[in-house]
Amino acid sequence: ILKNNTLKRLNGTNENRVAYLVDGTKVTLQPGASISYPVFLQKDKRVVYLTGDAFFDVAKDATKPFFVYTNDIVLRVLGTSFNVSNNKNTGNITVIVKTGKVSVYNNTGLHKAEYILTPNQLITYTPQSRRIIKSDLDSAHTQLGDTPEAPAISFKFEEAPVSKIFETLEAGYGIRINFDQDAFSRCMVTTSLTDEAFEEKL
Repeated sequence: ILKNNTLKRLNGTNENRVAYLVDGTKVTLQPGASISYPVFLQKDKRVVYLTGDAFFDVAKDATKPFFVYTNDIVLRVLGTSFNVSNNKNTGNITVIVKTGKVSVYNNTGLHKAEYILTPNQLITYTPQSRRIIKSDLDSAHTQLGDTPEAPAISFKFEEAPVSKIFETLEAGYGIRINFDQDAFSRCMVTTSLTDEAFEEKL
């Protein structure tokens, strides 16, 4: 859904789904989860708003920190992978870092204490007390630290019409691409578009 240059991606299925951001970040949305963000991320930072549970594999870009806002907390990263779980019953939020470093802080109140998480560390945020508790990953949380499985979109094409490539990009990024269907339908391409950002793929 596109509204006021903000794109909202909702996983309305019963399976995990991958959403691609234009900077190369991959977000695995669990059922019922959604993210919203500016279509073409801002020049100085990348901001995403999350509802529900998701696994983020953030593209590295030291000049543009990546922020995830979910309920009362904010996560700041430069390039890493981590899991965010929102408990629907209690409202508790759990963040587990798989690779890299994540900075977490409370977005409410005047005192914004910052917690730095490294691999196999987690924080739990309780909205009732507005407290963040940091700990190491234990056996009770190992499943939360696993990367959610999701069917990935293949960006490898063998003698494919350019129109098919555009359709695949539209599905992966949620962005409508305007092109002349007749002009591109007979143009065949063999290519592999893997870790490039959206503009490089185009």
